[in-house]
Formats: sequence, structure tokens, C-alpha cells
Amino acid sequence: MRICFLIIILSCYQSQVTAQSTSSAQVNPCKEKLIRVEKDSKYGFMNEQQVVVIPIKYDYASEFRGCLSEVELAGKRGWISKKGEVVVPIIYEYTWEFKEGMAMVKKDDKIGWIDTTGKVVIPIQYDGAQDFVRGTASVMKDEKQYTINRKGECVRDCE
Repeated sequence: MRICFLIIILSCYQSQVTAQSTSSAQVNPCKEKLIRVEKDSKYGFMNEQQVVVIPIKYDYASEFRGCLSEVELAGKRGWISKKGEVVVPIIYEYTWEFKEGMAMVKKDDKIGWIDTTGKVVIPIQYDGAQDFVRGTASVMKDEKQYTINRKGECVRDCE
């Protein structure tokens, strides 16, 4: 009797774990495979069933990197999610890839950094910059070059 009862409990537990694993995989939109499509020099995305899920309206669209794709409309760039939602506003002259959780952006000929939600985390004020490597980045402002940390604080060659 005890052995049968234990087998039933283990069987129920195993089926609950399987059901939770399956449902969480279906809920995670980052796992969904989207295929970039081009039509009349415009880009969008379709799913594996060949249904367009993000309208074919962008002048440019990168393949998805994780959950985000860089897009361009009317000469401005930003990032969208796999649901087609604008995550980073399409207002920048140029955007770079996300590295260390941040991406450089260029607006009004100045460079700064945003996070993956589109929030400006280091002000857009630099005349030139290089990507962060191991927590620091080289920047140029008013013809002076120095190094900043991920908070935007000067850490080397400061005046």
C-alpha cells in the first residue's frame, strides 16, 4: 500500500513539473524563432508558420539578438521586441549593439548610452566614444579624451 501511494505521488509530481516546464517555454517570447522578411525594400518578421507577426514596414531590420531587433524608419534607428513593440524609441541617428547591458546611441551628433529598456543611462553628450570593455569606455568631449565607468563617472585622465 505504501509503495503504491509513493508511486502515485511521484507520478503526480513529475507530471506537474513537465507541465510547468512546457508552459513556461511557450510563454517566453525570446525563445520564439522569427524570420526576417523583405518586400519592396521594407523589412518585417514572420513566424515559422509563415504568418507575418511584425509588419513589413521598416527601412532596415536586423536579425533578433536575444529579444531585440534594431530597426530603422525614415532615417532614425531604435529597437523592437519580438512582439513588435518599440522598446528603444526610433529617434536615434545611429545605435550600436548592446554590450554589457548597454548600447551606444547617437543623437544630434552626440553619443551616450541606453539600457535594454531604452532609458538613457549615460547622458548623450560626447563627441566620440568607444564601447565599454570590462566596465570602462573611452570618450571624447570638448576635444578632451578620458575614460568613464558604467555610471558615466570619469575614472582616468580626468581634469
